[in-house]
Amino acid sequence: MKWMKWFLVLAVGMGVALSTVGCSDDDDDDGNPLVGTWRATTFNGQAIDPGVSVVVSFRSDGTASTTYSIGGETDTSVGTWSADGGTLTVTSEGDTDSAAYSISGNTLTISSSDGTFTLKKQ
Repeated sequence: MKWMKWFLVLAVGMGVALSTVGCSDDDDDDGNPLVGTWRATTFNGQAIDPGVSVVVSFRSDGTASTTYSIGGETDTSVGTWSADGGTLTVTSEGDTDSAAYSISGNTLTISSSDGTFTLKKQ
């Protein structure tokens, strides 16, 4: 599952846990369309397996979180993010990874060398 590698990197690179995202004033989009909560729907045009759930929350303060569930195992990872010129950069545990991204309406597309992910804004 090569695509999971990128999501795990993304997951580790995300910030504050989802439980703190829902009611915080930091959720204001601050003009950045990436800010918010996104659920992965496809990888390389194929639907995400029903046994897999990936939810990414980007916060306006540059922190984010990814909660993923695979085969009944759930984990939340944290880190930081930034976006510039169509490139999303995620830093976690000393590792920095970048990927191209685009947003159309409530759809976020992230493309890396591992593949293309589509996420829907929640």
